[in-house]
Amino acid sequence: QLFNNAHLIKFTVGQIDVRLKEQADRSLTGQLSKKLSDWTGQRWIVSVSNKDGQPTLAEQKADAEGQLKAELLKDENVSAIIKAFPGAEITSIS
Repeated sequence: QLFNNAHLIKFTVGQIDVRLKEQADRSLTGQLSKKLSDWTGQRWIVSVSNKDGQPTLAEQKADAEGQLKAELLKDENVSAIIKAFPGAEITSIS
């Protein structure tokens, strides 16, 4: 849920503000608050806001992969392989 559906707006120790996507589990903030409190022994408040915030972690990962693919395609060996096999594409980066 956090990876795909939460946009971080603000993070300070004990306080997190997020914007949730429409499909997010509405109990997410309560669950996160409880788990953080359990893990840290400190009270955590997780608030929902309408501010834009940062891209989700999934969006950030996709953007980073897109940038890496673009860099890989600049490599002469990779571009030669792509040209040698019409329709070939980079589908995954590990």
